[in-house]
Amino acid sequence: MNPIAKMQKWMDSPSGQVFMNYAYSWGAAVVVLGALFKLTHIPGANLILFISMITEVLVFFISGFEKTY
Repeated sequence: MNPIAKMQKWMDSPSGQVFMNYAYSWGAAVVVLGALFKLTHIPGANLILFISMITEVLVFFISGFEKTY
């Protein structure tokens, strides 16, 4: 089985669905937190936004392997 098929199979499993749900939710929450830090000029905003954007990029990349029905 090729790696893409393995990833699709894992993403169809309950554990894959739970992981993606957490990844979307936590990634979005950290993006909002970084934006709040930026708006209120709290130190560390750039780092939080950078980390959260990288997280979102990875989540969206992985979600590209979900099967279409």
